[in-house]
Amino acid sequence: MKNILEITNLIGKGTFGKVFLANDGLGGRVAVKKLLTNNMDSRELSLLQQEISIMSRITHPNTVDLKFIIKAEDSVYLIMEYCEGGDLELFLNTHKGISIQFIRKWLSSLISALEYLHSLNIMHRDLKLANFLLTTLDAKNADIKIGDFGFAKIMGSGMTCTQLGSPMYMAPEIFHDDQYTIKADIWSLGIVFYEILTGRAPFICSTMVELISKQNEQVEFPFTSSLPEEAKDLILLMLNKNPELRPDCKSLLKHKFFTQECEDAWIEIDRLKQEYVFVGNDSEEEEKKELEKDEEMQKSEYFEDYEENSFTMLNLEIKILIIERLLELSEQLDFQKKNCILSYLSPLVNQLFITLNSQYAENQGYKLIIEILENLKKKLRKISDTISMNNIQSYDYNKNIALEMLEDFQDKFMKYCLQLIVKYFDG
Repeated sequence: MKNILEITNLIGKGTFGKVFLANDGLGGRVAVKKLLTNNMDSRELSLLQQEISIMSRITHPNTVDLKFIIKAEDSVYLIMEYCEGGDLELFLNTHKGISIQFIRKWLSSLISALEYLHSLNIMHRDLKLANFLLTTLDAKNADIKIGDFGFAKIMGSGMTCTQLGSPMYMAPEIFHDDQYTIKADIWSLGIVFYEILTGRAPFICSTMVELISKQNEQVEFPFTSSLPEEAKDLILLMLNKNPELRPDCKSLLKHKFFTQECEDAWIEIDRLKQEYVFVGNDSEEEEKKELEKDEEMQKSEYFEDYEENSFTMLNLEIKILIIERLLELSEQLDFQKKNCILSYLSPLVNQLFITLNSQYAENQGYKLIIEILENLKKKLRKISDTISMNNIQSYDYNKNIALEMLEDFQDKFMKYCLQLIVKYFDG
């Protein structure tokens, strides 16, 4: 049954989880971020709750949209907008010529999004190339969005003291002072602007001590003859070591770099013809080793990370979670609405049993996978028993009932589930 969330690819990894690409069952694609909460301490759980709270309240064309959340016993799934173009770091490493027109558009969009966040007293605390996502692979039509709010914080007093983020992008006051303000985000964005406009990091170093020392030096620009003076001025304002003298986002948007038309000589900046050098990039040899390591894991008879070899169990888990939530909802509704939900779930459960049984046959000898399948089968049996206890009747107006429920519910997850039901009865 295709009209339900279906994971298709692994597209990213982090400390506590992974990001997958999925078909949403409604004709679109989403990014699914699975976070293992059982591996988190109290501080990390607090950051996750803060991330969910912040993403649930923000809505801006240049921030990644959190569509809904699915909570399990030991994990949380964040279902988010999928940005096909990938992150900006990857884009810059694979595209050697970018029009100044696109650069100006992306930079102004990022400042606009940051202005919106700051107006809500939200500090991102981890602005970097890898956390900016492009909506399409085509630069001409791509919009840019701020993603990964894992370190974001709602600023109560206007100051914070936690050292979080990526060192290369962290403002000097974070290393030197007990407290820092939302202006630290401006510094991080300044580092990003420097990288986009010059193709390299402003501080080339290998240790924290060296980084802190270089932050106190005068910022220098390579290829000075081809970089617009307006661009240099903008970056220097953002990389002012005194946070009080750094402009806010409103002032940045009024800067002459954005208001003055670029001259023809700026259309293709010379540096874009050079090779990019970004701190943290793997060498070709390291990338080759990673590929060999992945291939070895794929061949392993006793692999532990089943998600990277087959998404079947992961999809089973998600589908069962969705079914469980819909069953909980049905118990609160009148007979007709309950019958509508159960009519949708019954064939889905039958299909999941077939999938489970085929997985048993395919994975005999893989102890970990069999344990996972056993746990999923117990849940599915319980669901099946609950559905069997109800006398499901066929109604021609199930779609109308589903549409009526869709209008009544505001919860994003429930709205998604009801949209699936409407699509199912639509044929």
